[in-house]
Amino acid sequence: MPPKVIVLTNQKGGTGKTTLTALLAYGLALRGKRALMIDLDPQAHLSSMFLKISTISNVRDGSLQMAQNLKFRIRHVGFGSSGVKADLVPSGLNYILEVFRGQIPSQDPFALYSRISREPAINKGYEYVLCDTPPELFASTLWGLYAADYVIIPSNLEELSLWGTRLMLRDVIPEIIDRGKKI
Repeated sequence: MPPKVIVLTNQKGGTGKTTLTALLAYGLALRGKRALMIDLDPQAHLSSMFLKISTISNVRDGSLQMAQNLKFRIRHVGFGSSGVKADLVPSGLNYILEVFRGQIPSQDPFALYSRISREPAINKGYEYVLCDTPPELFASTLWGLYAADYVIIPSNLEELSLWGTRLMLRDVIPEIIDRGKKI
């Protein structure tokens, strides 16, 4: 059975997407579930919770390469001294340069979905895939949304955060559903 893909997104930064992604992975791991986190944000905040900055600056086998159908590597990470473990496909700090240079498969919104659906290491190894997205409708946000079985839109009572939630619910998610992939 393929894993359930949960995407955390909002078009506003600072709403808790990254923190909630890590906490969901932690909670699932505590319950004996195998969870894979995928950092789709070129700012690499989720990755920086688990890996050294020097490591993140040299990622050449992370989420971008995964979506490009290239070699990627799953890192085993821990949650502090708790002994609880989960896995991560990191973003790299070099990712933003790839975006700048136009070297991302932005024309294929199913890039991540295709890779997750046919990758044995993911299909047989995980019950959940948790995707942290950037705070904009960037190509990697769309990859996550097209792969999603569930979408969580963290928000706070700040006006722009609520506007981001409204934008996702009113405009973006219905269009993705209309294009054929059910969320």
